[in-house]
Amino acid sequence: MNKKQDYATEITLSVSKTYLYSLYLLVPIIIFFFIPYIVIWGADLINYWSAKIIQLKSNFILSNFIYHIFRYLFWTLMILISGILMHEMLHGFIWIFFTKKGFRSLSFGIMKPDLAPYIHCNEPLPVNAYRTGIIMPGTVLGIFPLIIGIITGNFKIFIFGFFFTWAASGDFIVLWLIRHLKAPVMVQDHPELVGCLILKVNDQSEEIEGKNK
Repeated sequence: MNKKQDYATEITLSVSKTYLYSLYLLVPIIIFFFIPYIVIWGADLINYWSAKIIQLKSNFILSNFIYHIFRYLFWTLMILISGILMHEMLHGFIWIFFTKKGFRSLSFGIMKPDLAPYIHCNEPLPVNAYRTGIIMPGTVLGIFPLIIGIITGNFKIFIFGFFFTWAASGDFIVLWLIRHLKAPVMVQDHPELVGCLILKVNDQSEEIEGKNK
């Protein structure tokens, strides 16, 4: 990593503030996606679960009930873990196309104490390439499944998309924080905080610093 004086400034948030702001982002997600789903498919969803409950009551066996609960929790956990890993991999998959070292420019780890996996790019990136890598997981794993779920009424796909749209809240927050940056500004993913470091490029450092005061 370049020395601190090679950077014009940094645009970052602490992990705790990112978690707080992500709660605020639940509101627009609910308004623009959850409510439309319920309006369109709510009656079908109620009928489906009502039939499931009736079937469960008529054929209730405790051992089978416990088995299905654990089976459901196991597969839910596996899907969540796989989705979280895919989220990070999508960041890296985009970024390596804009780096000199490719895959070797990435570092992997787990943030403490949250135990959240992360992928960090150790090379500077053009700001638009950085944005593309930032937005990709929320789009592929979040927005697209949400739209498919609303169109088809598939509740499992919808919930998957709902969760991973919200899980990408930190990415959407970073996009908002760097919204004023334009090419050819170069940025580098911050190794510890949510956000990035901005390199001094084409004497734009004073303008960038002024906008962040």
